[in-house]
Amino acid sequence: MKDEIHRKEYGIYDDEYSYLAFLESKLNHETFGLFHFIKDSNGEIPMDFIGRFENLQEDFKIVCDKLDISDHSLPQLLKRSYTHYTEAYTPKTKDLVYNLYKEEIEYFNFEFGE
Repeated sequence: MKDEIHRKEYGIYDDEYSYLAFLESKLNHETFGLFHFIKDSNGEIPMDFIGRFENLQEDFKIVCDKLDISDHSLPQLLKRSYTHYTEAYTPKTKDLVYNLYKEEIEYFNFEFGE
């Protein structure tokens, strides 16, 4: 049901709608980019720390230490098994995503496949 709602929200009615088609027709960098959510009205990032999901437990510990919270453990409530995200990309989708998010990829030092 949730997937169906998201598909309708983005005007996706075809079960064969590809990731490439989504990127080419629906993705709006200014709306969906990370910087849209973390930059202030002056284009600055007014934060002293940004954690990464890839390092969730370690980065959560850093935040807890700064806030003087002794329990640094995050519970794992749901565990799913997925194929590596790189398997969903073609050379064309990889280039398209890089071009759309180049500023964020370079700022956060993201590497494809890490």
